[in-house]
Amino acid sequence: MTTFPVSENAEWVSVLSYTTALTAPFAIQAALKLNVFEILNRHGQLSAQQIIDLLPRPCTNPHAPALLDRLLHHLSSKSPTFPCPLLTASLSPTSSVILYSLLPPSQYFLKDANGVSVGECVSQQVLHFLDTFRHLDAVILDGGDGFQKEFGHHISHHIAEHTPKLVAAMASMTAVLMPQLLDAYDGFADVGTLVDVGGCTGYTLIHILDKYPDLKGINFDQPQIVTSGAIHPRLTHVGGNMLEAIPQADAVFMMVNI
Repeated sequence: MTTFPVSENAEWVSVLSYTTALTAPFAIQAALKLNVFEILNRHGQLSAQQIIDLLPRPCTNPHAPALLDRLLHHLSSKSPTFPCPLLTASLSPTSSVILYSLLPPSQYFLKDANGVSVGECVSQQVLHFLDTFRHLDAVILDGGDGFQKEFGHHISHHIAEHTPKLVAAMASMTAVLMPQLLDAYDGFADVGTLVDVGGCTGYTLIHILDKYPDLKGINFDQPQIVTSGAIHPRLTHVGGNMLEAIPQADAVFMMVNI
């Protein structure tokens, strides 16, 4: 029998990190559900017990402060599976209690003026798409796609069934990306009409229209999605299939979330 020596070298640590690689999105998801980022943003440096006392719903578990402390410690620790800590931890000057506060990357998990954050995208990806990867070996050997194998239907059917949740996920990415894009890119200045292919409810186009007052926008997506489209005086919603035809416009915009 072949034996492998156990050591604390970089390779061994990297291999071990694969066993906990999924903890980051689930830890973030739990913190979002517990409103941790919003509470720390509102109240500043707090202990786990203080956060428990400020939670939006009552807590009946006597071990909750200790369990939350472990979660917060994970969010404040840098590791191969969590390379970008979201919180900072420090010992209270008057007791042995650990206090937590937000680090700059955590701003992306705070809700903007429209009530969305990138946290929605993290949560929905975990809930809806993570299990599709369990079929990767079958996809390689037998063909097809992991989504069909996991859920038993095409992704378009799943989108129709979970439109509100997926719309929130798309809006969360838009809230973060569009302000940065519009600060760096001015290519829409000479466009008369812009069509956003796969524009969901039009939230992305509204960012562009607000910057360019003479621009008109066409939001193009599946019919069941555009029926709940956002309202804007220069925005038109059109439902259809982009593989068949797209509305005519001076320019086409498409944002792909990977």
